[in-house]
Amino acid sequence: MLSFLYIQAPEGAGFTMDGLSAAWQLITVVGALALVLALAYFSIRLMGRARGAGGRGHRNVKMVEAVGVGPNNSVQLVQAGDKFFLIGVSRNGITLLGEVNGESITIDNKPLPAMPFEGYLSRFMPKKKGAEGDDNQPKE
Repeated sequence: MLSFLYIQAPEGAGFTMDGLSAAWQLITVVGALALVLALAYFSIRLMGRARGAGGRGHRNVKMVEAVGVGPNNSVQLVQAGDKFFLIGVSRNGITLLGEVNGESITIDNKPLPAMPFEGYLSRFMPKKKGAEGDDNQPKE
């Protein structure tokens, strides 16, 4: 059973609520909420720019390439200025493996080809048995 609590103002309190003041309060609350959300959005964007989120803002240090060598372990090629370093990154920390000769490194700065979401999804979804083009079907 549902019960609702209804609170009424005392008779002599001078509190009356007509339609216009209720609408004005609703507009004020919605406006204040919109202002808070807008301030939060722009604050997050400003903090992201200050930290260089997403690779923006970094001019001297760049990760050139990374290769996973196990769960939570990778070997990364990092460029700092005109020098290249090979580092190992693991759960325990970061280890400098050595400096690499920059003349032997090929850097391809071409943008990644645009792939629709279905293309990414099809990489991770197993093929259905019995689907068209399935080579496991018995041939007659």
